[in-house]
Amino acid sequence: MGKGQDFERTICKELSLWYSQGEREDVFWRTAGSGARATTRAKIGKITANSAGDIGYLDSFGKPFCDYFMIEVKSGYTKRKRINYKKLAESTEKKDLQKTLKNRTKGIDVLDFLDCNGKVVLEDWAIKAKQQITDTTKKCILIIFQRDGKKPCVLMEYSNFADFTSIFGGVVGFLLINPKYVIITLERFKEWIDVDLLNQYVLCVRKLKLKQ
Repeated sequence: MGKGQDFERTICKELSLWYSQGEREDVFWRTAGSGARATTRAKIGKITANSAGDIGYLDSFGKPFCDYFMIEVKSGYTKRKRINYKKLAESTEKKDLQKTLKNRTKGIDVLDFLDCNGKVVLEDWAIKAKQQITDTTKKCILIIFQRDGKKPCVLMEYSNFADFTSIFGGVVGFLLINPKYVIITLERFKEWIDVDLLNQYVLCVRKLKLKQ
């Protein structure tokens, strides 16, 4: 079993416990091929129920959440090499130091958004998720990612984040990027979002769409 699949299973259980307020860990689970089937069928104009994104629902109790959110799960993506400080100290070559520093800055870092002029991996994920969501009835992308040895975080669009602040109140400890995206720890996200109020909001959005 791959590390990515392990992380997806962990997130499914964690979201299930949060959404059911500690009662169940089997509300959500991985979609077939992590959404590959839905992507393939979308190319020929067909919508596949409960299959878009990496996570779907096992029980209809979780349907409102999965109807609203396109959930992508990513893990790892840290390619930093361990530094041999003894060898580095013995070296007098400037190129050795430059190479070490370059290797040290590889992988995901939120600072990539601020420092890099090109497209970085987190932004690439968001762009791909936005392309997938256009073939569904979902409204919001949630990219749950974790670097090696770091806390799981959530990436979402700022427009959705702004809507949520008007519903659930303000939240501290988020990072605004670009300003297209917001990053917040998964732990803080779960503390901030009230499940009952979220489901009421999703129901209102659905009714409003039906009337249009």
